[in-house]
Amino acid sequence: MKTHQIFSSHQLLPGEKYDFFLFAPHAWDSTQWIPFIQETFAGNYFSSELLHNYIRHEADLGSRELSLWIFEKLTLQKPELKVLLIIGEVPRAFCDLNRIPERAIPDIVKRELWETINNSAMQEIENLLSQAHYWLHIHTMNSRNNTQNWCLTRDISENDVKNFLQCAYSGCHRNDNILTQHVNGNYHSFQELDNIFIKNWNAKNILLDRDVAYKFETHFSATHLVEKIPSSLIEVTKWNLATQETKDSIDGSKIVLDEEKLHQYQQLILESILEFFSFKNKECL
Repeated sequence: MKTHQIFSSHQLLPGEKYDFFLFAPHAWDSTQWIPFIQETFAGNYFSSELLHNYIRHEADLGSRELSLWIFEKLTLQKPELKVLLIIGEVPRAFCDLNRIPERAIPDIVKRELWETINNSAMQEIENLLSQAHYWLHIHTMNSRNNTQNWCLTRDISENDVKNFLQCAYSGCHRNDNILTQHVNGNYHSFQELDNIFIKNWNAKNILLDRDVAYKFETHFSATHLVEKIPSSLIEVTKWNLATQETKDSIDGSKIVLDEEKLHQYQQLILESILEFFSFKNKECL
């Protein structure tokens, strides 16, 4: 099974780099991995239906639709740009591509197998990263804060998971979030691109918090990747992408994406990237 999909606008020639790299690491929410997950359980057995609900809840719903549309439009509107997109296809709930290996995999599964999967995926992603000038991490997140200290350990039962889905993310409401600061207090991301996103969110009267949901920490893969290539990381709340009927769902598996809201964010992010390259082109004149 594939851990990620790769979309490339150009075949690079020797010495060339991609102008822009889009990365949606947590997009996968299908049933494809469920038999493998059940085979690798080191703890209690969960039904396929409950596993799928948990995978959907933990996935960044909407990040696939956002990133793929942006990639397609960017390559159409700026065919001279060399653009790369990677969409994660491994379930974040069991292999988090934004965590160092020690924290990427829960104890409820056999770690050796999943660590091999994680390490192989991240090695290829980092190799591709080295071939890019700039990149954007696209995430979505649950719309309320988590109120439970949750860890998927071997003694977790089906009822525990059901309670987590129904109750955990019932805290204070979250806004969209842009990560800029490391927990050590230093500005960590790419300020030039960050500022464009912040300005354009404000222009649309969409609340965009800075580092409120969380900050860059050493156990995030993104923290180390951002150190290597100038990057921004955006978290869009699922609330802002969901239908009116499902946007208040505590259980993220119940979220249904709203096409009109998705398109608003697709346009917003695309326009911000185009604005960034417009500035870059002027600097070269």
